[in-house]
Amino acid sequence: MVKAICKAQGINDAKSGYLSSYALTWMGIVFLQQEGHLKSTGTSFKPVLPRLQQQPFERMTEVTLRLNHNLPNSQTITSTPSLVNSKSSDMVHCRFDTNKDGRHTGTGHANPKSLARLLIEFFEFFARRFFYAEMAIHVARAQFLPKTSKELHHESTRTTTFRVVDPFLHHRNLTGTCRGDSLARVWRAFDHSYRMLSAGDLEGAMTIVE
Repeated sequence: MVKAICKAQGINDAKSGYLSSYALTWMGIVFLQQEGHLKSTGTSFKPVLPRLQQQPFERMTEVTLRLNHNLPNSQTITSTPSLVNSKSSDMVHCRFDTNKDGRHTGTGHANPKSLARLLIEFFEFFARRFFYAEMAIHVARAQFLPKTSKELHHESTRTTTFRVVDPFLHHRNLTGTCRGDSLARVWRAFDHSYRMLSAGDLEGAMTIVE
């Protein structure tokens, strides 16, 4: 639904300086990995999604993908663990949790919020609580960090840029083209969608805001 709204708003278009579907996916994942607080009861609750990026090392299975450009859509998988954050466009290193013990099954059941409420809060967060000039989304850490954090590579541009750090290549910004007027339009679209959804107007949320 997030993608559908963003597409209707005309901001799901990385080539035009907006947001790619890949970036939107990670924005949603990291948002759902944060702990929450229910104002009506004053209680805290666990994230909807587990922070698999921060699992103990022994739980993770490692793979390195070597892209073979000579054969379309082909990949060679190895277990070499020495290519973390390699800048080579031919290598992608990642880890994943197989969940063999079922530890993460049903993680979101403890969260009392409906899908509709989570959708509203997603747009509220990125319209009212996320400060684009000061904050970045660090996917690998499942956190929202200040851009001055030592965990982040230096950003050379002086223009305020939306920053979503690639979980596999930490020097790469998944939303590096979203800046200036494009970023302003993204913010307006998020804010408009939040206000419309809060009023129960899904059709209005999908109306383009320039």
